[in-house]
Amino acid sequence: MIKKIFRVGAFALIPLVCVNESGATPPMIDTFEVGDDLLVVECGDFNVNASGTYRVTEKVWFDEFGEPVRVRIKFQVIDAKYYNDQNEDISISQGRKGGGENMVIDIDLLTGEEHWSGNLFRLTIPGIGRVIWDVGTWKWEDGDLVFFAGKGWMFAEGEAGLALCEALAN
Repeated sequence: MIKKIFRVGAFALIPLVCVNESGATPPMIDTFEVGDDLLVVECGDFNVNASGTYRVTEKVWFDEFGEPVRVRIKFQVIDAKYYNDQNEDISISQGRKGGGENMVIDIDLLTGEEHWSGNLFRLTIPGIGRVIWDVGTWKWEDGDLVFFAGKGWMFAEGEAGLALCEALAN
């Protein structure tokens, strides 16, 4: 699900950056901020949502004909929190004051290969441990995961999801 969100966001943004001048071959860089709000886990009477603001830096490289061949997208979390959708005052911040995590996505536009690395989402609860965790390196080819290295992926599943519900209950 997260991969789909970022892929749609990333590819939707590429045309904005790919407007190049005739004969221009230096890389183009664009930096902007985006906000996101998504469902994390359903808890019966309420849902836990994640809300965040990200600084996005896109860098596009071109071939000798001015056609884009590679894109690097860096997401830097400026602010992130996990909250009870019935009472947003009940929340937990991610990381140090809600920010500081990063993820980099490199896309080879000629081969379709994608390389993801970093840690965009991270939340631990004392006594429980990891609740949301997506640290590592992923390599995708033609939409299929072909390589992963790191500490793994968890998105409020099983006991961790129940712990998050309990932590954010009224």
